[in-house]
Amino acid sequence: MFNSYKKRLFHFEQFLKLILVNLIYFFKSIPPINLIKL
Repeated sequence: MFNSYKKRLFHFEQFLKLILVNLIYFFKSIPPINLIKL
């Protein structure tokens, strides 16, 4: 049971890293001027 919990936690961390990388790429693709307007 504990092992499956650790596995789930690991998958969750991988998922968060993926989202973080996508956000970084997203913000890099936006020019800074557009970011200031937001």
